Amino acid sequence: MLSRTLVKKVIESYGKAWVDRDPDIIPQIFTADAVYTEWAFDKPYKGHKEIMDYWKRKVVGEQSDITFKLLDFFIDKERDIVVAEYETRFYINNSKKKNHMIEVGVMQFHNGKIRRLREYWANREE
Repeated sequence: MLSRTLVKKVIESYGKAWVDRDPDIIPQIFTADAVYTEWAFDKPYKGHKEIMDYWKRKVVGEQSDITFKLLDFFIDKERDIVVAEYETRFYINNSKKKNHMIEVGVMQFHNGKIRRLREYWANREE
């Protein structure tokens, strides 16, 4: 059963991986068979290798000066589903523009890690 303490720890670790631009944290927070969907209509990333490769390309390669703040989250304990809202800011390296984003992550947990993550967001340049 999911606890608020565990969920907060996992989401904050996700935020730390983003802020630190550290793909090596991915296996600590995602199950080996995890599915990560960044764009609703695109092919998702599956498993640690694909998620880490995406992280290296997108987060490490394209973003800098990243901040992450967990705003709130809700747990459906019967289905191990978490809906979390977080706020991020970062520079998009190739454009030198600051991006401000509010995201909602829909997560399914299994054995204390994220098994599925689908993200939805709104963003603007600052």
